[in-house]
Amino acid sequence: MRKEYRKVLKRQFKEKLAQCDPEFIQMKNPSGIVIPGSDIVFVKLADRENVQLFLILVIDQKRETFMLEIGWSILGRFPELSPRPSGEPTLHRTEFQEPEFVCRLGNLFESPGKEWHVGSDFNPFEDDILEFIKHSGEPISDEKANSLVLIQVVDAVDKIKHFGLPYLGEFVSTRRLNSPS
Repeated sequence: MRKEYRKVLKRQFKEKLAQCDPEFIQMKNPSGIVIPGSDIVFVKLADRENVQLFLILVIDQKRETFMLEIGWSILGRFPELSPRPSGEPTLHRTEFQEPEFVCRLGNLFESPGKEWHVGSDFNPFEDDILEFIKHSGEPISDEKANSLVLIQVVDAVDKIKHFGLPYLGEFVSTRRLNSPS
């Protein structure tokens, strides 16, 4: 992703997520685990038993897109999973038995490969490649970057609010019901 978009995306996503759920805070160094440099991790402590909930903003290095992943760890650390995401949500929520789990947010609303596009991508069937290359090197104004990114961030945070947070809440509730008192 171009630096102009990336800078705006990071700021806007953090602001909109804070409005949606202020308990999610950005992690600076998730448990010493090396994650791709473009990923930004937000964490929320779910209860006194060290259950941590995660939102991961995955920024594509080559294209003007981002994805979102969500998950948890009951081990008090960033999920040490390979590969990541580690699975898909199931109808009977069998994944809730896993100590660590990460899935794509799009899996919760039937769009598993969901990417949010903040700029214009090249369409080989409709676009002129030379024109696309020429324009891809031109600087983008802050105003244009803000408006293009904001539309996608608002939609992404809306999906978190309506699909991601209820799913994570369901996990926390199930965990509380199944834990010994």
